[in-house]
Amino acid sequence: MLLLRRQFLGTLGLVALNALLPVARATQRDVLVCMFLRGGMDGLNTVVPYRDARYYTLRPNIGVAPPGTGANAALDLDGVFGLHPALAPLKPLFAAGELAIVHAAGHTQADRSHFSAQALMEAGGMDLTAPDGWLGRAATALDLKDHGVAVSRSIPVSLRGWPGAVAIRDAQSFRLATRYRDQVTPVLGALFADPAALGATARTTLATIEQVAALDKESFPIENGASYPQGALGDALGQTARFIKAGFGQVYCLDVSGWDHHAAIGVELPKRLTELGAALAAFRADLGTRMNGVSVVTMTEFGRRAQENASGGTDHGRASCMFALGGGVAGGRVYGEWPGLEASNLRNGDLEITTDYRTVLTELLVKRLGASPTALASIFPEFDTGNARGVFRAA
Repeated sequence: MLLLRRQFLGTLGLVALNALLPVARATQRDVLVCMFLRGGMDGLNTVVPYRDARYYTLRPNIGVAPPGTGANAALDLDGVFGLHPALAPLKPLFAAGELAIVHAAGHTQADRSHFSAQALMEAGGMDLTAPDGWLGRAATALDLKDHGVAVSRSIPVSLRGWPGAVAIRDAQSFRLATRYRDQVTPVLGALFADPAALGATARTTLATIEQVAALDKESFPIENGASYPQGALGDALGQTARFIKAGFGQVYCLDVSGWDHHAAIGVELPKRLTELGAALAAFRADLGTRMNGVSVVTMTEFGRRAQENASGGTDHGRASCMFALGGGVAGGRVYGEWPGLEASNLRNGDLEITTDYRTVLTELLVKRLGASPTALASIFPEFDTGNARGVFRAA
């Protein structure tokens, strides 16, 4: 028939009983956009520690030149760090205080496997057997009624446990898989009208499909002269902006792949950074003043080794960096304690982590979503939050 029964029931399971649109909030909370840069982003070539002379000793062939030394040189941020030139669209946002960077950040576990390192970060701790992710637990602890939206094909680990989680890779194709939708929808509505069994969940699913269908580009056009780059990331952030304008979700999770640069990093990394910088700048412009209530945060499963390899790339390492963008960000600064690149300061050849990524996330949850200490203890049960870095301002 139209949809296999198991496919339809699987779709039903993605949506909560209370995930209807719109939902009034008791308190003002930021919309959160969480971007996972999958593959292990090289933080040392993304945010260049050009004042650390050891950087150029370790990377004589792939190191990004210091500011003021040519067209491909780093863009100075604070006299110590420089932004990769491919991220030039983000430099004005840093200067305006809307973008902050946390260097030498990551998860303090020592696993260099992409799969387990990503799963551990998204679980919010050290337990790979956890049934839910940190955002899934946040939905319960913070009583987040709105959708948690994965702008991808499937629900990521971080959103597991969120009753209202839904995966929407493309809003235009988020519909019943049949050309007889107009005829089938009322039939399904009548079939699941009974409140027993799956009735409530089915009705919510059908309502969600209708809501997403209404979020078209004509109703919520790109604004303020924003120009998203062609490609998956530009499309995903453009769709996220439409959803935010419509008030559709509380949290959005975006996957950005392609950061595992074992070879030719001087060619491959600029491609990824060009797309990232252009997409984020367009997203910021598109949302305009709405950005005052939006916080974007990036993370990656691990950084790269400090020393370049023989293939003109870098291998799996430890610390990387995080970006935070939004109206509630205390930007214009590179946060964190710089551990240094001298051999005695490295851990087995890797940049040491001085800021656990959960330190940034807990500060975000407290200051922008109103999390209490009790809520934090349930969201990150194996982590002592410690002192905030000051990356975010209180709402």
